[in-house]
Amino acid sequence: MDLHHKKFMFYTVALVYLLTLIIPMVNLTLASYNSTGLSAPRIDYIKDLIKNHGCKIICLQETWHIDSNKSTIDSIHDDYFAHSVSGVDSSRDILQGRPYGGTAILYHK
Repeated sequence: MDLHHKKFMFYTVALVYLLTLIIPMVNLTLASYNSTGLSAPRIDYIKDLIKNHGCKIICLQETWHIDSNKSTIDSIHDDYFAHSVSGVDSSRDILQGRPYGGTAILYHK
């Protein structure tokens, strides 16, 4: 895991902790989802969290995305910003096996 990914994970954990302190004071819904990929059913589940459960912040783990398909996360919902980090070093010429790791945060604009 490179330094950028470690920093992102640290800030994600810190954000979740701070939100657990803030959520009781405001009307805010937070979800954490280990998506194990970003297939259509998993994207539909994330959209359901937004539409039917009113989640304002969604933390995703194990997105299994690579930098070249980051747009999949960015386009989940027009009313949400997305920030993601791939767990895969895509600087190599050949990628073997399925992608692994990856985290993302979606939050309402």
